[in-house]
Amino acid sequence: MILAREGEDHLHKLIQALMPEYRMVIIMRDVQGFSYEEIAATLGCSVGTVKSRLSRARQFLRQHLVREREHFAKQSVYISKGGEGR
Repeated sequence: MILAREGEDHLHKLIQALMPEYRMVIIMRDVQGFSYEEIAATLGCSVGTVKSRLSRARQFLRQHLVREREHFAKQSVYISKGGEGR
């Protein structure tokens, strides 16, 4: 349960790091469940713009999460091979 909460906190921080226009669409779509059309109407843009921003926001989050997972895996291997404290 603690790890899940830490993961949620970390994801929240990554979402906050997004540019505002990307942050809005990811929150409205993936957190609040708005349709593309509802988001477009609320933000005053086209559905295509919403989809583009959502794609870029998800790509940013995915890249950061993958990079951090790879870093953690390298650190785990280093520690398991006796590298801690060197």
